[in-house]
Amino acid sequence: MHAKLGQHFLINPGVTRTAITALDLEENDFIVEIGGGHGELTFSLIAEARKHKNIEIATIEKDGGLARGIKHKIKELSLGKLVNVIESDVLCALPDLVKSMAPKKNGYKIIGNIPYYITGRIIRSVGELNPRPRLTVLTIQKEVALRISAMPPDMNLLAASVQYWAEPKILVYVSKNSFKPRPKVDSAIIKLITKKDKANFEDKIYYKLLKTIFKQPRKTILNNLLSDEQRSVTDKNTYRTAILELFSKIAIDSNARPQTLSVENIKTIGQILYNE
Repeated sequence: MHAKLGQHFLINPGVTRTAITALDLEENDFIVEIGGGHGELTFSLIAEARKHKNIEIATIEKDGGLARGIKHKIKELSLGKLVNVIESDVLCALPDLVKSMAPKKNGYKIIGNIPYYITGRIIRSVGELNPRPRLTVLTIQKEVALRISAMPPDMNLLAASVQYWAEPKILVYVSKNSFKPRPKVDSAIIKLITKKDKANFEDKIYYKLLKTIFKQPRKTILNNLLSDEQRSVTDKNTYRTAILELFSKIAIDSNARPQTLSVENIKTIGQILYNE
């Protein structure tokens, strides 16, 4: 284990097969693997990819020693035309890789066993990619997978952020014994299928509204929306009236908490507040 990178390597081939099956590999796919490690997932993915025509794989690995290990094995097996190993931080490499490769292929898909300490940043980065992946299959901490998949009345900021652009589905829970070194908690494989629909306003407006609504989860949605310190007292009174009218129009209780809102509720609030 490279403790500084928080890596736990998958040693259960059944879990690896589940993740690869979830990718729904097709001819002309472009696959991005996050975190090649020792190649535990990489070479199983290659074996499956060779059953299809014209699939390309890019494996991003930050650790230089691990990246060189995968490159050496790929060279030995003469797989260089199929796999490109990129020695880099995924947060730096992913946006440029997507821009250069996605237009040449039938979109792209992402797969990876994600270090716990960077899970949130990677998922946020994937959601900000342009274009976004067609689907994403990640092995992540079980607790995080459950938070992403939460629905009203148990919504949270992470769930509302991810479900804005993807439909999450937990495929299987993974025991801590499936990794070496063994982590302290269990994991889960989650599949994120990117939505095709778009809200009638920019992504940044949705996320800004989301942060406001979930600013203090124990407060009401109304109070969180009224918490903008830049507004004058008069302006806040006018704004309060407008919000109450909006809530009445879309059947939201003025005393409701953020956890009760669905993504569609939040989109509707944004469309009315920012487009009218």
